[in-house]
Amino acid sequence: MRLTRRAATVDKDVLIASLIERNAVLVAENAALVVRLEQVSALAEQLAAQVDQLLARIAELEAKSGKPPKTPKNSSIPPPPAFAGAG
Repeated sequence: MRLTRRAATVDKDVLIASLIERNAVLVAENAALVVRLEQVSALAEQLAAQVDQLLARIAELEAKSGKPPKTPKNSSIPPPPAFAGAG
């Protein structure tokens, strides 16, 4: 089956139009993902700040109790395997 020059041009034009349309969809999806990534990044920053605050509060409470801060050596919870040979 041999395509005529006109049929090949039409097929090429249809393909180009399809690719342009798909590109537009992908650009829109990418923009939405960028917005979501910014939201998730902001949330991660908020959570990291909250963790820092909570760690500071734990240190404050431990200092008030007169007990040393918990370490793998003085914790009642067994240390993870990474710390098992450290002490």
